[in-house]
Amino acid sequence: MTLLKNEGDLLPLSKSLKSIAVIGPNADDKRNLLGDYAYPAHIESLITFKDLGFSEHPLPDAIRFIDDYDKMKSVSGRDSRRSIPGHRGDLREGLRLCSIRRPRALPRPVEAAKKAEVAIVVVGDKSGLVPDCSAGEFRDRATLGLPGVQQELVEAIHATGTPVIVVLVNGRPFATALDARTTSAALLEAWLPGDEGAQAIADVLFGDVNPGGKLPVTVVRSTGQTPLFYNHQPSRRVRSSTAYVDESNQPLFPFDGASYTSFKIGNLHVTPDSVDPSGELTVSVDVTNTGEMAGDEVVQICAAPTGRASAARSRNCAFKRVELAPGETKTVVFTVPVAQMNYYNLDMRRVVEPAALTVIETVLAEHRREHYGDDRRRDALPGRRLRHVRHGRGEVGASFVGDLDDNTVEASLS
Repeated sequence: MTLLKNEGDLLPLSKSLKSIAVIGPNADDKRNLLGDYAYPAHIESLITFKDLGFSEHPLPDAIRFIDDYDKMKSVSGRDSRRSIPGHRGDLREGLRLCSIRRPRALPRPVEAAKKAEVAIVVVGDKSGLVPDCSAGEFRDRATLGLPGVQQELVEAIHATGTPVIVVLVNGRPFATALDARTTSAALLEAWLPGDEGAQAIADVLFGDVNPGGKLPVTVVRSTGQTPLFYNHQPSRRVRSSTAYVDESNQPLFPFDGASYTSFKIGNLHVTPDSVDPSGELTVSVDVTNTGEMAGDEVVQICAAPTGRASAARSRNCAFKRVELAPGETKTVVFTVPVAQMNYYNLDMRRVVEPAALTVIETVLAEHRREHYGDDRRRDALPGRRLRHVRHGRGEVGASFVGDLDDNTVEASLS
């Protein structure tokens, strides 16, 4: 679970809430919590492809698909095993996942949201291999927005004035989750959480679990921005003079991931004093939980070779997850092979050279300019409330280029 937005500390929710509207095509659908390689998805595809005449796979004549997931819960928990406490059990709004038509049932969830203290809108994908799936194997898309009219649903619920929490259950990142950012107070990325996914979502929303997940990908703001990644070469640096006419150059989310607590990183040490290209660096930092709730933080080590146009501006060399109680401090130690900072120079030789090591909590708002370049179109980028800062850096290598093929050059630490 990755918490991408938590405006006004809306989350975690109070368990004393009397009325919660749980809305959306993935709110009451157990099947959509599963990926395209889950057993039900395969049975679904075998039957569908046979009916369509696309498959000669032998199947029993009497086989049929039964929508029965035994003890598995949905997010809304309309059965006796509720996931979301305090919700109104009659709020299934019936929006088809990939429908391109405005549903007649839209007024129903809008009215439900108006009467609720908070609205949880669960949108995203159905992952599988059949025609009604929006994600999965050979289910390619030309755009990266929410499928169908789901964005219209989110906007309609937001217009009620009720605080909105958007939960994404999806197999691919959505570029237009930007709209969810501007029309929701909180945004939780659940991906395809599986059999226990509904309970996991509920545990995060109500604070039984403090989310510690980080995005493994850079999420673009617009389909036209692809590909967009942090470890680009300086020659690819996006400058304000080359910004898109109609869009920011910044990503929607780099390696984001917030928490219900806060962390501080300091006391950076890098050893040894000298190392050759085949050697290793030992990097240690102290991580402190400065908040009031136990939580996990992911500490990252990034390296950026200095002065070479053919090297990536920054590269993630190491990361570790650390679990901390409130007020607790732990020392996190990394072993970073110098060879991990290598790149191919203009002579197509694999080399390492002087580099700046940066220790960060997350590549986030203040850190974007270093990784993605300047962008003066900040009016297009909504303000961030997540507290992540760059904590320290040390120079690795004073004046050398070490050739990994020869393995003879010594590097100095400064």
